[in-house]
Amino acid sequence: MSEYLLGLDVGTSSMCCVLTDTSLRPVSIVHSPMSYYSPPNSSSITWEFDGQALIAQAGDLVAKVLRQRGASATEVAGLGITSQRQAVVLLDADRQALLCSPNFDMRGVFQGAAIDDQSGKQVYALTGHFPAFVLASSRVHWLRDVHPDLYDRLDTVLPLASWFGCVLTGARVSEPAIDAEAGLLDVPLRSRSRRVDETLGLESSWLPPLCPAGATLGGVTPVMADSWGLIAGTPVAIAGPDTQCALLGLGAMEAGQQTAVLGWSGALQQVVSNPCFDPGKRTWTGLHALEGKWVAEANLGDLGQVYQWMKELIVGAEASMEMVDAMAGEVEAGAQGVMVKLGGAHETAPKAGLTNGGLTIPVPLTFQKATPAHIMRAALEGIAFTIKANFATLEEVAGPGDGVIRAAGGMASSPVLMQIVADVTGTPVQCSIHLEATSRGAAAAGSVAAQLFGSLAEAIDNSDDTPLTYYPDPPSATDYEFHYERWLAMAQGLHNLG
Repeated sequence: MSEYLLGLDVGTSSMCCVLTDTSLRPVSIVHSPMSYYSPPNSSSITWEFDGQALIAQAGDLVAKVLRQRGASATEVAGLGITSQRQAVVLLDADRQALLCSPNFDMRGVFQGAAIDDQSGKQVYALTGHFPAFVLASSRVHWLRDVHPDLYDRLDTVLPLASWFGCVLTGARVSEPAIDAEAGLLDVPLRSRSRRVDETLGLESSWLPPLCPAGATLGGVTPVMADSWGLIAGTPVAIAGPDTQCALLGLGAMEAGQQTAVLGWSGALQQVVSNPCFDPGKRTWTGLHALEGKWVAEANLGDLGQVYQWMKELIVGAEASMEMVDAMAGEVEAGAQGVMVKLGGAHETAPKAGLTNGGLTIPVPLTFQKATPAHIMRAALEGIAFTIKANFATLEEVAGPGDGVIRAAGGMASSPVLMQIVADVTGTPVQCSIHLEATSRGAAAAGSVAAQLFGSLAEAIDNSDDTPLTYYPDPPSATDYEFHYERWLAMAQGLHNLG
């Protein structure tokens, strides 16, 4: 009898595979770091991944997560796959990869700028995203300009999770929400559109049919079943983009519900009943995994990655995140005047995170010498201030939220940060008691593909989760009103330098 579900999350910094029971409670979790390379004679902003090595890495994780639990492949009911957003694989007619491009590959930055100059307003109105260099079309145009011989062979454009589904099942199919994140879909219509193809210079033949998140693509082929140690025919589903899978894992399915996904990068999303566009392009609009719902997003750019870098720089690479969290927790609110800005404040999305960060310390030092603990506390406060600023922007565009922030991602494992976010925003913060909300969302799609549930909403409603809630501390919340205004002034000054 099938007892387990597999959720595979091909993220930016790491790949995660989770084995859950049928209530989506994780029983085994394994990770491995993602690997990228810059091709010879290329610029420092050009990055690729080895597709075959990535498939093998995922197969190793599947085998390991089963072995860790002592589970058999015959007990796996279904597999759901999610991946980093904006990562794409360009294929020829023989399904051979012409380009494997991760989400931070900026080789198409000049081609994207040309698209924005010509039709940026229309691109945002159709795809809900800006600037164009984050979209798949910029990479396609780069291939056309730099490698016309490969461009002539181009047959299929697939987001990363959809490519995994293609490799596992042989099905040339994609999923609406992840296609929307790559700029391959008409977001208001939730469908393919000639308007998108013409505006972004895409051929409709490159884009495969769509199936909803959780729909069965097909079964694992005998070849891939042998390679991954699964049973041939195991149902496979594309679960959508990683951030939207986190929404599922956190149970955010109703309009007004807000989430903060705080991993390698950060994204604040609010479930909405209709697509929301901002005249200043400060926010993005995408699709929820559930039919008839969209998400409004304030994208925070790099977050966890920069915090990790600062931790290694200030405290040392050998220091654990738990140790640094404890250090920061000993420092009082305001970090005695130290301020840190790790990414965007309220102007992130228009520049896709390309902005100035900074650290300021009070001088003269005779009054107060900043310690590593003060700096790391200020870094966590800077993340919380960024969240508050961007939620203000998000609610300006999408309307008020429901009064709860649901948090997931690696940075959400910091109790100190979660309490600071609650105090800074004056809003309760809920964190799942289970790790890996994104992978659990992918497993939910696998459960629907396996016909254990009739829909994603039913799968989430039957999941086992009691969130841990951090409530605002009134005195700290009052103190942070002053510190937030100081930080905003500092952030604006850094923004003006850009």
